[in-house]
Amino acid sequence: MDTLLTSLSSALHSYQSPLPLYVTLSLSLLLIAAYVTIWRRYARMIKKYRNYLRYHEVDEQTGLKNMTYFLQRADEAIAELRERRVPAAFFYTDLTHFHRYNMTYGFEMGNRLLQRIARELRLAFPNSLVCRISADHFAGIVPLESCRVAMLNVRAALQPYARREETTLVFGLYAIKPQDVFRDADDVMRGLERAVTASHFAEGQDSGDIVFFDKELEEQERVREHVIKDIDVAVEQRWLRVYYQPIIDVRTEQLFEYEALARWQDPEFGFLPPYKFIPALEEERTIYKVDTFILAQYGRDVEASRRAGEQVFPVSFNISRTDLEACDIYGHIEDIIARYRLPRELVHVEITESALNGWTFSMQKAVRRFHELGLEVWMDDFGSGYSSLNTLKDYDFDVVKIDMDFLRNFNEKSQTIIRSVCRMCRELGIRTVAEGVETREQFAFLQDAGCDYAQGYLFSRPLPLEEVRAKMRPYYEGAPDATVPEPVVT
Repeated sequence: MDTLLTSLSSALHSYQSPLPLYVTLSLSLLLIAAYVTIWRRYARMIKKYRNYLRYHEVDEQTGLKNMTYFLQRADEAIAELRERRVPAAFFYTDLTHFHRYNMTYGFEMGNRLLQRIARELRLAFPNSLVCRISADHFAGIVPLESCRVAMLNVRAALQPYARREETTLVFGLYAIKPQDVFRDADDVMRGLERAVTASHFAEGQDSGDIVFFDKELEEQERVREHVIKDIDVAVEQRWLRVYYQPIIDVRTEQLFEYEALARWQDPEFGFLPPYKFIPALEEERTIYKVDTFILAQYGRDVEASRRAGEQVFPVSFNISRTDLEACDIYGHIEDIIARYRLPRELVHVEITESALNGWTFSMQKAVRRFHELGLEVWMDDFGSGYSSLNTLKDYDFDVVKIDMDFLRNFNEKSQTIIRSVCRMCRELGIRTVAEGVETREQFAFLQDAGCDYAQGYLFSRPLPLEEVRAKMRPYYEGAPDATVPEPVVT
C-alpha cells in the first residue's frame, strides 16, 4: 500500500492535468478506496469458499469425510502406503436390509446405527482414509494385512446395535496391485467399483460377509449388470422361460398342481439359474417383471394346452415383497387373468416367510387384497424364519409349504416338528405342502403324518412344460381337469 501511494504521489507531481489538483487527488483517493474495498471483499470470498469446501468435505451425520474428499485424497493415501511398503486395499460396505431397519425402528435409530458404524470404522482404522460415500455405504483405503481382522471386530461391535440378524454390515474389498495406477478420480472409481462388486456377493458367504474381488466375481458382476440392464429384452425375446415342478396329492398320489419357476436362457451367458438373476432384480426392485411374466406365460400355456386337448392344472407362482412397492401388482395380475380368461381358482400366490419379517401390516393387507381378488395365498419356506408361529396367527394363509430343510435333515426331531405342523395347520384349516421330498421313505412318512401335498425330486425337478407333462402323465389318472374357457387368441 505504501508503494502504491508513493507511486501515485510521484505521478501526480509529473502529470499536468487540465483538472484542478484537488479534483485529481480526490479521484485518486476514490480509486484507492475502491481498490481496497474490492481486495477485502475478494479476500472474504476466498475465505468463505475455503470454509465452504471444508464444510462440504465432511458428512454432517457421521463426522466422516465424504465422497468428494475421498476422490480427491485417495491417490495420496495409496501413495503414502506404498512409500511405507504397506499393501493396501479399497473397502466398501453395505448394510443389508437397512431400509427395513428404518421402517421397523424409525429413522432416528437408523441414524444412530450409521453413527456407530462410523465410530467403529474410525477406531478400527485410525490412520487411514475412511469416508461415508452415501446412505448406508462407507468406503476407505486401508492396510491389507490387518483389514480382515479389523472388519470382523467392527461387525462384532455392531451386533448389539443391529437388533436383528438380517441387518448385517458386509464388506467388499479390492487388494490394490503394484501395477495399479491412480492418476485421477476415474482411476480411483475403478478401484472402488471392484470393492463394490465384491460387496454384492458378500451377504451370507462362508467368509464371514467379507469378500475380496477376483476374476470369478468380475464375471458374476458382468452377468449381474447384464441382467439388470436387459430384463425388458429378456421378457420380450423370451430369454426368460417358465419351468414347472409338480405338486402331488399325498393321499391319492395324483398330480395336484404345478409350481411355476423362472429360468433364463441367455444368448451370451447361456443358462442362468435363479440365483444368478433373482437377487439382482430384487435389489433393483424390478423382479415384478419376472413374476408377471411367469403368470402371463402360464396363461399362454393354458391356451395351448386347451387347443391340444391337454389336461390343465392350477399353478402357484411367487410374489416378491418388492412387487408390492414397485408396481401395481394387483392390477397386473388382474389384467393377465382377464387377458387369458384364467379361472381364479387356477392361480395361487406364494409369499416367502422371510418376506413377512418386519412388514406385518403391509403383508396382512396384501394377503387380504389377494383374497379379495379370489386367489389363494400360500406361504413358502415355512420354518425357515424366526416367527413361524406368529405368521400362522397373524395371516390367513390357505396353504403352508414346509421348508425343505426339515426333510433334508430327516431325523427324529424333524419328523416330530413336521407332524406337529401338519396337525396344527389342519386344526387351523390350513393345508400343508412338504418341499424337498426325495425318497419313498419320506413320502410314506408324510402320508402317515397327515401332510396334504408333496413336492420334490422324487417326482420331478422343474422342467419345461412339454417335458414335465410327459413325465407326469402317469399321475394324471383320476385327477380332476380344471374348467377353462375356450382359449382367446392374443
